[in-house]
Amino acid sequence: MEGPAVRHVVYHLFFWSNLRDYEWDLRLNPGRTTKLALEHHYFTLDQARDAWYTTGLSALRRDVTGLSGKALGHEVNVRFSWQPAKGPEIMIGWGHFFPGDFVKTTGAAKSASGYFLQAAYGF
Repeated sequence: MEGPAVRHVVYHLFFWSNLRDYEWDLRLNPGRTTKLALEHHYFTLDQARDAWYTTGLSALRRDVTGLSGKALGHEVNVRFSWQPAKGPEIMIGWGHFFPGDFVKTTGAAKSASGYFLQAAYGF
């Protein structure tokens, strides 16, 4: 079970409009019932004059001159899952967002981390 809310811990804080996501993943199965995933994302605006939108579709940040660049930042996610039998699955994960030049130039640029623990049952 892997939906957008589970897969991406931190960057679900913004809307997927006019963005590019360059991603690489490493997925391992260290045991028969366990999975480990490491993901790296590099987010950019599609164009330098685009805005970075919140999930409410209002512009979070914008540089109408385009001089702030397009780099929103990098994100690293780590997820571990354990499925002891067919059906139940327990997942734990962590993600961290590192702000890029666009974020640093257009306002406060704190990094962000998020954690989750989830139990799911698949049919």
